[in-house]
Amino acid sequence: MHFFDYMKEIYLDSFEQFAEGVDAAREQMLQADYDLIKMASEKIDLDMAERLPNGCFDTVFHNIRFECFFHYKEGKPLYVILNGTRAAGYRGRPQFSRWSYYKFLNGSMLNIADPMLDLFQGLVLGWYYGTTKVNYRQIVAELVLRIATMYHIKESDIIFVGSSGGGAAAIECANYVKGSKVVAINPQLVLAEHVYAKRFTEITKNNLQNDKQGHRHNAIFYLQENQYTEFILIVNMRSIEDIKQLQNVCKEKGISVKYGLNIYDNLIIWIYDGNMGEYLPAHSTQEYYCIWFAIEFLVENIGDKEHLKRYEQLYRLIGEFWYEHWSQELKWKNRIWQIENVMNSVKQKEVSAIFGTGEKAVKLSKGLLDISGSNYFHIKYALDNDIEKRGGIFQGIPIKHPSDVVNWDEIYVIITSDLYDKEIKAQLEQFGLCYGKDFVSYKDLYN
Repeated sequence: MHFFDYMKEIYLDSFEQFAEGVDAAREQMLQADYDLIKMASEKIDLDMAERLPNGCFDTVFHNIRFECFFHYKEGKPLYVILNGTRAAGYRGRPQFSRWSYYKFLNGSMLNIADPMLDLFQGLVLGWYYGTTKVNYRQIVAELVLRIATMYHIKESDIIFVGSSGGGAAAIECANYVKGSKVVAINPQLVLAEHVYAKRFTEITKNNLQNDKQGHRHNAIFYLQENQYTEFILIVNMRSIEDIKQLQNVCKEKGISVKYGLNIYDNLIIWIYDGNMGEYLPAHSTQEYYCIWFAIEFLVENIGDKEHLKRYEQLYRLIGEFWYEHWSQELKWKNRIWQIENVMNSVKQKEVSAIFGTGEKAVKLSKGLLDISGSNYFHIKYALDNDIEKRGGIFQGIPIKHPSDVVNWDEIYVIITSDLYDKEIKAQLEQFGLCYGKDFVSYKDLYN
């Protein structure tokens, strides 16, 4: 059974060998080749092609232009990644969310950009919907089947993955690929309820209240009627919009859900907790690579519900890891304002300096402060109470004793000591400096 087998077994021989071995294995697992995503798309005729390039390609299929990212792993299932709202900075080029997952997916990847965003100028969310006359999701499914046939991949080994608008599309696309699976993260199901519905209708002229080409406007229909597909819905309990969509599912299916894993006939609902406060919408606080392996475990064992029920408590625990991940991100974001304040204060001073030249200061000088490189905080010298260090050089800058300072009002100080942090803070206050305005600890800048 596949489950996180990307890092080989690394045994302790020496401190250096052990740490370097784990670091190398992790980097090999995660380090995606950015040249694959930056390369020019190769034009492919799917009627003639026998193989696809690893990287970007575009093709015209049923008179629709599709831009794709592909990576093949022999003998593995096919993950089809669909995308949601066009992210800022993606104007003029296709969006391939999660493309870097190709490094650790237990399968091949086919990432398909939403052709709606190319067809309708000004559209930022298209749901792979299509026009009033053509259902693009059916054509996406046919495209996937064409490529799956090329590589002799069974329909039951195709997994549609999408979040947000891509999640809604994934649920319907799977309807046309018998026996496929779906992972939908915070999916938009009843489209008329979405905040972008009005704008979408204005641009595309599609009626999200009544779809003549099927049930594109309401993916719950397929959750109800498609008995050949296994569905995994993953929903953030902190997102009001997504919880409302989940309540729609519960009402239609007559089910109740709890925090953690909820297992039904051909449906798994995993409710997690991810909160970034005002810095990132709860809708967008989704999985990171560690969580992906837990999702993949569900995919690969979805046929044995009784087996998965044994893991309900474990998945609540994984949910807590998920919560902790975003909590730490939130704590860091809450400190960003301090960095901005420090930079503004530094500009108002003649000189900025660090206080402390010990082991912690060495690490900080090479990392956060980058004294010998960009030197973001424009640090001119280091202060140290050790009189024997006076006149020395620390990471390319001179070391001064506090008694050498003539005018403390001209200096902004960053404390780079753990052991003497409180003592240095009190010392600076005695010199008339105010915390925040004239000095901070590195801890205010670094999580």
